[in-house]
Amino acid sequence: MFDSFLTYMLISAMLIISGFRIFFIRIPRYDTPAILPVLALILSVAAFFIWGATPYSIAYLPLSFYFFSYEPASNASSGRKTHHRPLRNSI
Repeated sequence: MFDSFLTYMLISAMLIISGFRIFFIRIPRYDTPAILPVLALILSVAAFFIWGATPYSIAYLPLSFYFFSYEPASNASSGRKTHHRPLRNSI
């Protein structure tokens, strides 16, 4: 029982950090904490299969999927286009 509690606390910490990362990001191109929602989703799916359908696992699955599919408003509606360097011809 304590192991599942630690798992859900780890998922909660990852989701909280990924939710607050938009306030601390300086260079949007290098958003390292963006991997946390992916890890939280994988961990919540694994916890669902390991410990069964508990109320916590049922609550954390859609919550971590929401954070996985969420794009911060600072990147989505900034009006700036991401310009990529064109590929050079190799000929």
